[in-house]
Amino acid sequence: MKLRIIHIVAGLWKDTGGPAEVIPNLCRAQVEAGAEVTLCSIDGDTAPQVAALEGSGVDVRLFPAIDGTLRYSPAMARFLKSLGHVDVIHNHGHWLWPNWYACTMARRKNALLVTTPHGTLVPGMLARSTLKKRIAWTLFDRHLVARAHVIHALSSAEHDSMTSKLGQHAKKVQIVPNGANLGEKNAGQYTADSGGVLLFLSRVSPIKGVTQLLAAWETLAPRFPAWSLRIVGPLAPEIAGKVTSLSQSLDRVELVGPIYADERWEEYRSAAAFVLPTFGEGLPTVLLEASAHCLPIITTQEANFNELFEAGGSILTSPHAGGLEATLTEFFNLSNEERRAIGLRGYSLIEAQYTWGAIAKRWLSLYAKNQISQRGN
Repeated sequence: MKLRIIHIVAGLWKDTGGPAEVIPNLCRAQVEAGAEVTLCSIDGDTAPQVAALEGSGVDVRLFPAIDGTLRYSPAMARFLKSLGHVDVIHNHGHWLWPNWYACTMARRKNALLVTTPHGTLVPGMLARSTLKKRIAWTLFDRHLVARAHVIHALSSAEHDSMTSKLGQHAKKVQIVPNGANLGEKNAGQYTADSGGVLLFLSRVSPIKGVTQLLAAWETLAPRFPAWSLRIVGPLAPEIAGKVTSLSQSLDRVELVGPIYADERWEEYRSAAAFVLPTFGEGLPTVLLEASAHCLPIITTQEANFNELFEAGGSILTSPHAGGLEATLTEFFNLSNEERRAIGLRGYSLIEAQYTWGAIAKRWLSLYAKNQISQRGN
């Protein structure tokens, strides 16, 4: 019999960021690997990656929420209750009703419960909306962690950063990275005058280090006229004014706004390098995607992709303006061949270990192994 997997998420909307790309791709790859997969999400301004699952074999179910804050959905509850045998309930995220209800349903269905925090339990993310999260943790999320059979970390660095929050449950953490679809190996174009587009593609929010990047660019722009900075992604309201003002006052900065689906791949193909000066992540999908398009990466230790750095596919920087200025100065002074070699090493890493087909097989193996362990207990 096929393994029956239910993925539950509180929303896969256009402004969701990495999960809107990762979760549909994981579902598709698991079907291709031989599983029966249902994806349950709260309806909204749904990302095009979800619509792209039509015809893939993934059973996509979108439900209305009667509460916009916690995303409470009686329709989702009714559907999940109506299901027969389920092998795995795979929860994605924390702090919202669908995440908590995934825990309830796993217990009722006697299913393996896997929870993927998607970076929500690392210190940088926990520092945001602290009071609300403290209340949610006390009332609900600590029970989700306690009852989960597997807590998913994207990297060894995320595993280590979650340990203090998880306490005795840290022993449940198992590491499986996200995947990526390989782009063209000849991506990462460089102009004859040793310049090009430095691309930032992610949600433009305080934790991503965008204002610090712009502060560094103020000094870098006059010194490196062959380079331009392109910032792509939805603007978080709390910094929208500041980012817009800074970008308009600086030379060769383009603030693009959100893009979706195939437009993202064109951004990678047109860039010469990728920068993500984040203060905290699980393992950013954009780093996998940029590496899969042969781009050299400038990012931080807090991005939690040490394997890319160890493979020589990235350069580490501080997320602060001074550190970014120093690192980017060093990077811009490299030769085209040296920058190209960094991108090729990142591409080789993705090709060897991070394609979606390989990641799906790892997940199915992990589910099966932990089902056996669950029955033994």
